[in-house]
Amino acid sequence: MKIVFDEPVEPPFGVRVNGQHYRAMGVVDHTTKLGAVIDIMEWSALCWDCGRPFVARAKPNEIPGSRRCERCASPGKKARGKPRTALGK
Repeated sequence: MKIVFDEPVEPPFGVRVNGQHYRAMGVVDHTTKLGAVIDIMEWSALCWDCGRPFVARAKPNEIPGSRRCERCASPGKKARGKPRTALGK
């Protein structure tokens, strides 16, 4: 999902998408498999299932697709119900 801002923004800032809150932490350099260096935004969020904090990465103008931490990851399975707002809650 693309993000469009009316004016330039600098991290840190937060966005909420489909009930999931992401906080932009900053832009880091990433080297692709072909050797090109690109900018990647690091986002912090709470896991939808367990509430543990995790870091997701995406292009600077996109929201990361991750809604779960590595422990709870379920690729292809939609996050259902209410998100956890704290560990175990």
